Amino acid sequence: MTDVRACACCLFGLLLLLCGATASVAGETMTIARTVVDPNGQPVAGATILLRSYTGLALLSDKQTVTDANGAFSAQIKTVDTVDQRQVSAYVLVMAPTYAALLSTINIPKLVTAAAPGTMRGPGSMGGSQAGTMGDASDGPMHLLPTFTQAGSVVDHATGQSVAGAAVTLRSMSLGLQGGESPLNLPAMSITTPLFTAKSDELGKFAMPGITMETAPGRTTTFCSGFAYASVKIA
Repeated sequence: MTDVRACACCLFGLLLLLCGATASVAGETMTIARTVVDPNGQPVAGATILLRSYTGLALLSDKQTVTDANGAFSAQIKTVDTVDQRQVSAYVLVMAPTYAALLSTINIPKLVTAAAPGTMRGPGSMGGSQAGTMGDASDGPMHLLPTFTQAGSVVDHATGQSVAGAAVTLRSMSLGLQGGESPLNLPAMSITTPLFTAKSDELGKFAMPGITMETAPGRTTTFCSGFAYASVKIA
């Protein structure tokens, strides 16, 4: 049995200028259109954007795009689970060199379904629409913070000895104790994000890139600041 001791530097949220973000729903898809800026408010071109929608059982959309010269991106995701009729959750993950990855959950309306006309879908087991999620026209740009490293060590719980070669995976992130999980590495749902995997060295130590979260429109913070929580798996 192993245990993990991890530490990461905590950067508190920065207030952003609000501008140019849209989200529109049409039928079974939702268009996400936002901009990505650096700590000085300048556009970040060429950032990799992952957009995923999912239920507690399955991945529905897994789109990848990049920001243009103005830091803008736009893509559609599925917002209706036509097979299991479960509430759909979604997030955007932004990755760019020299900046920490940024995760932002998306507001998806609780849709009326053909199976239960006149009713609203409840949250799925991995989230659903909730306070603190982003995705409407007032959200403004996604604000990246400088890169940092999440480091820790893996030890055997019984013996206290360091464990070399252990696989460490950041499985999911969530906003607060009531926040639904945003899965980053869940093979059972065909969700993988190689950036957030690592192996412990001969001393049991490991490191992986830091990740930040958009905790409210205009605010970015690291998960260790008390607003968000991480689920980590060690094998």
